[in-house]
Amino acid sequence: MQSYYRQQSEKLVNIDNQKAILEVLHAQYGADKKIEATSHIIDDLDGDDFDYIELITAIEGKLSIKIDENIVGDVNTVQDLYDLVEKVNGNN
Repeated sequence: MQSYYRQQSEKLVNIDNQKAILEVLHAQYGADKKIEATSHIIDDLDGDDFDYIELITAIEGKLSIKIDENIVGDVNTVQDLYDLVEKVNGNN
């Protein structure tokens, strides 16, 4: 049974996917880094363009999914990552 809860955007997000994404982000940016759904990957987490490639690859591996690289360019925030994974999984 999959667990869901509501985000501020009123979209349903699989909590297991969210935890996996947060684990990847904390591995990339540090366990002590404050990461919220509204956190911007470059501006707030001090990421760069190369981080997107590493993040998407790590998320794909962690969740055993394949993300179309043509839609990755729309990812700016952590919420965008959540939404992307839900879209790939067919939940949004």
